[in-house]
Amino acid sequence: MLTISIYVLLSAIIGYAIFRRQNRLIDGKARLGGEISASKALWLYWTISVWFMFMPYVLLSQRWQDAFHYGWMALTISMWLRGIAEIYMLFISKNWTPYIGIAHDVFTFAIMAVAYLWFHESFAVGAWWVQYFSIVLLISLVVEIYYAKTFLKIVGQRTKGEEGVWYAHKNDPVFLHLLRVTTVCNWFFYLSTIIFIYFYIVTKLFLMV
Repeated sequence: MLTISIYVLLSAIIGYAIFRRQNRLIDGKARLGGEISASKALWLYWTISVWFMFMPYVLLSQRWQDAFHYGWMALTISMWLRGIAEIYMLFISKNWTPYIGIAHDVFTFAIMAVAYLWFHESFAVGAWWVQYFSIVLLISLVVEIYYAKTFLKIVGQRTKGEEGVWYAHKNDPVFLHLLRVTTVCNWFFYLSTIIFIYFYIVTKLFLMV
């Protein structure tokens, strides 16, 4: 709808500007966090848009079955708390490590899964596209754990300090496999999100008639 369209337009413009800025060298050196590939930028855009913005919007837009309501609420609260902590640890204390992200992803997966299972009867009667995207959200956490573990093997503790590396870039061959996997996964998550948004909008319009 209009709100979603405005967000997509503005966030895409801002996201592209940030992507260009991050890859612009300063006196021959990369910015804090390092250069970022297009596939990693698209994954980051998806996580910020879906985990932090879109799901809270959808959650508050109407009353959903308990499984989805509490599952999505758990995701929203968990991610916003992480976002605040991660921004502080990346840019101020500069001591963020993939271990923290992995632990948080595991915790978030667990509380969402508990919500889905606890209210399994309401989950079962939900629309297929709502069920599907709820599972996609769990899959996204598993994929994020895989990314973090793989990144950890490559960079180790180099995520800390004034020259911390947080992103994977295509110019470094050690990241090529990870970036190929990320590209494939991006297709899956973006297409899944489009499917969900399509049915969400159609359903809202139908209910308004």
